Amino acid sequence: MITEKRERTARVNKKDSTKVHSNKMKIIAVEGLDKSGKHTATNVLRDYFSSKGMRVEKLSFPNYETPIGSLIRQWLKGDFIADEKTFELLQAADKQHAQIYIQECERKGVDVLLIDRYVHTEWAYGAYDNDERWLAELTRYMRLPDAVIYLDVEPEVSMHRRGKYGDNDYYESDIDRLRYTKDEYACLFQEKRDIIDTQMIDANQPPLIVKAQVLEAAGRLYEMYTGEVLESNDVMASVTEGEAAMIRSWSHVTSNKIGVKS
Repeated sequence: MITEKRERTARVNKKDSTKVHSNKMKIIAVEGLDKSGKHTATNVLRDYFSSKGMRVEKLSFPNYETPIGSLIRQWLKGDFIADEKTFELLQAADKQHAQIYIQECERKGVDVLLIDRYVHTEWAYGAYDNDERWLAELTRYMRLPDAVIYLDVEPEVSMHRRGKYGDNDYYESDIDRLRYTKDEYACLFQEKRDIIDTQMIDANQPPLIVKAQVLEAAGRLYEMYTGEVLESNDVMASVTEGEAAMIRSWSHVTSNKIGVKS
């Protein structure tokens, strides 16, 4: 079923298949299933790019501090009754409203804008109940990310982790939806690989290893955006001595940028 939908949607999105814009500010989205570690990863990225002297701002969706976000929160908790399309319209409105802020960041000279959940969330989660062509239209006028760091976690792991807001909400407690969404993410990344740089990290691993690999991904993006070549111990320089010692104890982490020898 997903393959058939992909073929239909590929035609719809063909008009968007241009190379990523060359604007100075770069947008990096952090994506993944619920409780995959996106909030933590976004903070790691913020600290990393800031340490390199870059001006960094953050966004997170849904933005529960806004009236739109409040309705989204109520829907997820079952306190606001509406159909799935109404919910997706709210999600899209939340992101569309933030385009003003994104443009302001650009004007202010922000180098990197980090977004915890963005358009891929709309496409991947929304596809369970809605037509993908319709979802594509909802995000048509939103600025796409330059890169995505995807935290790949198994649905069963996602369900059993305790989230920021306590008990699982409507989406977090639906294992079939989570499995479908995980597959949908994979299809989306394959489909858009030529226009959005995607780096996948196994988020089932211990948190410190995930952190090291997020830093490694950040280093690759930094090199890509600045043209600089980083030292081989760049990641180790970004963690505490205790964290570095623990990372070295994991022999399967062998990346040069992490600086662990096999």
